Amino acid sequence: MISEPEQGVAGRALLLSKDPIIGQQLAVSMRRFAIAAKLCSDTKQAQRLLNTHKFDAAVVDLAGSDSAASLLQSVRASPSNQSAVTFAIVDAKTRHVSKDVKAQFVIERDSSNTLLSNMLKVALGLIIREHRRYFRCSVDIAASITLDDGSKAPRHHQKPQAKEAQLCRQARTSSQEISYGSTFV
Repeated sequence: MISEPEQGVAGRALLLSKDPIIGQQLAVSMRRFAIAAKLCSDTKQAQRLLNTHKFDAAVVDLAGSDSAASLLQSVRASPSNQSAVTFAIVDAKTRHVSKDVKAQFVIERDSSNTLLSNMLKVALGLIIREHRRYFRCSVDIAASITLDDGSKAPRHHQKPQAKEAQLCRQARTSSQEISYGSTFV
């Protein structure tokens, strides 16, 4: 399940929890901060997503499974997700594991919504910074090319894809065409 916020995306998070209540609580809290969450209950499914998608944050419930801790270690080993913000959800039995996996934030399993919101508020800047590192917005630029013989190369004008244009607007990027008269040799 992907929960997309309505007003643009500030980041994308992978949530691994076998407990549906905790998963939903985290997804709702993240949606309030414009973070799209992909909720997984299976470690293998989460690992597949981690290998094929870019996430700005990874939240792992360590109490859910023995292999959950390995997912946090996989985040650091992943070329595209190695700088993602990491959260470990712990209880009394798994608190010591969070030190071994080096999670940036540790959330108590029985945390209130207020405490969870405060922690996300603190982490939001890091998540947004990570999202911006990979965010790409196409720019439509008109250019003219002068060939060696002095003639102009034929113009080729291509509009950005609809989804890319929408992302640019959401990122408050000007959608007006930028025109430059350029000569390339």
